[in-house]
Amino acid sequence: MQRLPVGIDDFAKIREGNYYFVDKTMAIGELLDNHGEVLLLTRPRRFGKTLFLSMLYYFLASAREADYRNLFHGLAIERADGGSYMAEQGRRPVLFLSLKDVKHRTWPDMVEKFRSLLSDIYDQYMYLMEGTGFSQVERRYFQRIHDGLASPIEMEDALRRLVIDTWVYVLAFPNREVRSIYRSEILSRMNPGRTTSYLMTTMENGLP
Repeated sequence: MQRLPVGIDDFAKIREGNYYFVDKTMAIGELLDNHGEVLLLTRPRRFGKTLFLSMLYYFLASAREADYRNLFHGLAIERADGGSYMAEQGRRPVLFLSLKDVKHRTWPDMVEKFRSLLSDIYDQYMYLMEGTGFSQVERRYFQRIHDGLASPIEMEDALRRLVIDTWVYVLAFPNREVRSIYRSEILSRMNPGRTTSYLMTTMENGLP
């Protein structure tokens, strides 16, 4: 018997738990076809913004130890356009960070909470340090964020640097010099406000 997903905003939990789900997966197709630099979702509270972003994460994210493709079995996005959209499933490095639980009343407490969130997300990507394309300085920076020791200045750049590290890892160039060249190319063309758009465009078209 299907249940109502009251208070559940995780797409995988809803699909795997056999909850009622209003199929809005074609919004993913619209995003892939017409994405801009920024996606702004203007909806009131409890209108499914976090659930939509969770659904988008499971569609785009390339998981190391899980296959999210089955979550979309039988949904509209799987059948649309002869299944062509599913060729995009699981092909991109994606960072998913929600600030909905940052509800503290003082700025220092909010900074501490954000530091904790960064630590959690860096923990998901500890495998990056298994690679050989990162300098000792980069490893120390990564470890400080992971251990919750980062200063506010270091925290400001944490997500952008993690995106770059993840992208370089996905490229998986065997030659360290080539990795360095591509890292410099990404850095020169990326700024914090354009990270998502740049990565999506690059994954589709390739670096020049």
